[in-house]
Amino acid sequence: SPPTNAVDGEDFTSASFEVEFPASDDVQLRCANFIIIDDDFPEPDELFRVVLTTQSPGVNVVSPSSAIVIIMDNDQGTSPTVNDTVVGDPLFTVPLFIPDADGPPFDRLSLCYEIHGQPGAILNFISDRCTSVNALYTPLEVDPGINIVSSVAVRAVDAAGQCVNIRVDLDGCSASVNGVTLSAYNANAVTVKKYPSRVRISVPNCSRQTLVMWALCQERAVHSVGASADMIKFVVARGLSMTPIAHGLIGQFWNAKVSVEPFTGTVSGQTGSEFNYYTLTLPLDHPIQAPREVTGLLFDYTWDRKKRPCLYVGDGQGSSLSEISQFNDPVIQGSYDDYRVGGIFATEFQYTVFNEGLCQN
Repeated sequence: SPPTNAVDGEDFTSASFEVEFPASDDVQLRCANFIIIDDDFPEPDELFRVVLTTQSPGVNVVSPSSAIVIIMDNDQGTSPTVNDTVVGDPLFTVPLFIPDADGPPFDRLSLCYEIHGQPGAILNFISDRCTSVNALYTPLEVDPGINIVSSVAVRAVDAAGQCVNIRVDLDGCSASVNGVTLSAYNANAVTVKKYPSRVRISVPNCSRQTLVMWALCQERAVHSVGASADMIKFVVARGLSMTPIAHGLIGQFWNAKVSVEPFTGTVSGQTGSEFNYYTLTLPLDHPIQAPREVTGLLFDYTWDRKKRPCLYVGDGQGSSLSEISQFNDPVIQGSYDDYRVGGIFATEFQYTVFNEGLCQN
């Protein structure tokens, strides 16, 4: 039985998680299932160990006893489980949920698209019932024609019904909660932890399964000028709690059902079937969004060169690929301007889902 300070869906950082088996003379094997969700960022305080302790008196256990640990990848049957990342211009990589995917590459397919935005614009990345995430776009000093994410702001409803404002800025990779700069915060199921060049944010999102995000302050190459520059890389490391009605430049794709078919139309005078062009229909069976058809080119790597199949769609601002004239709507719903908000923690825009009425403060 788990101790009282172990809460399902929250980071467990207090003490050992103990399981006690009742004594029995006729049972040769005992099993315990631990649900372990890995956020892909190794940390010194996220070590996982299984220790077989001294057995109770009178129980005959073969010596030496052993514990077998099998850690399996998350099942993708109900939701995408891989990371979603925003890097560079910004460039977006979001996992897709294809219910009838029959093996590779579609069982692990991501969507790669661009939202260049405008200097000074604050755009919504995620809008869910209890969580809102915005990003501030600023021009790159070494190449003003490129915008980067210089600040990420999260407004979340905590377990006590209070709204918490969390901000990460590129300058010093600083983190603040409700306007106070700090290195760690843990209250009412909201946690913030700052490392030298990254910040981990975990919010309950009105669910037993926490929503975990990272803001990484990185120096990345800018190939247009042959130099490097600092920018924020934003990662959703655990997004299973994001609801199907979530919206925003990222949120509208998370946990939304899509279908994929080979594109057989014309691509700049060539037949689409001669290349790796595919058409997505998204989202399927959605209570709010009407389905749209988006055609893209399949590659076996993402924007940041990770080995993972990704369908590249949209030019510049999430519009359709210029070489495709038919069956090619914009990848995002509406225009990127529809995702502008009035302030770094503002939640109102064209497709708002966040419920300010849940904030008791």
